[in-house]
Amino acid sequence: MNINKPSPALTDQRLERRKVVVLLSQAPVAISAGVVAALITMVLFWRNADPLILGSWFTLYLGMFAFRYYHIQHFNKLADEQRDYTKALTMHLVSSVVAGILWSGIAIYLLVTVDFYNSIIIVLVLSGLAAGAVATNAVKLAAYFAFALPASLPVGFFMLWQDSAQMNFFALIIFIFIAFISFSAYKLNKLVIESLSYQFENLQLLRELQQEKSQVTRLYSNMEFDLARRKKTEEQLKKEKEKAEELA
Repeated sequence: MNINKPSPALTDQRLERRKVVVLLSQAPVAISAGVVAALITMVLFWRNADPLILGSWFTLYLGMFAFRYYHIQHFNKLADEQRDYTKALTMHLVSSVVAGILWSGIAIYLLVTVDFYNSIIIVLVLSGLAAGAVATNAVKLAAYFAFALPASLPVGFFMLWQDSAQMNFFALIIFIFIAFISFSAYKLNKLVIESLSYQFENLQLLRELQQEKSQVTRLYSNMEFDLARRKKTEEQLKKEKEKAEELA
């Protein structure tokens, strides 16, 4: 029985689109958490750093949040045929890189401005944000790396280049931590993609069964129609035969 099956390329395209949908459906939670972390950072260091720099940084970060949130919500409200998946993913990746750069920039500024033990707070904040990005971006590894690497690596290299054993030690901790959570993100990504693939296989199987059911139903209807027409023809032949016998 012939069933029109989608090509592998079309199936892959649908899977990639599904990844984007899942990614952007979880993104508002992640970027909202980033704003909360930025607000806490500004409040904690308001008296120890330049308020103008902190205020400008927070305003810029808030503007980035508003931009990202608007476009994500706009994408999520569109119908499937109206969505530009490539553009939405590109904008999300680029804005993630910008958000990561903003975090590493303020972290390096604080490392230079405040004392070492207070500056470690911002390192812990960055670590928490990078760890949180694992769960919300697991469906698309590029989205995780787009934020985690710009947010953490510049800070790690900056601390490594300082003439301070404490800074150097925490730089190594940052590199080890990023390597560990990146590996965790990779493993989680495999599980998520496998789960999505199973969903697509089940949906495809269901679609094929529905198509087969429709074809069987059509064939059965056609067969009933043919049987009814055949029966009617036989009855007409029988009547003609009876008339012929009567005339004979």
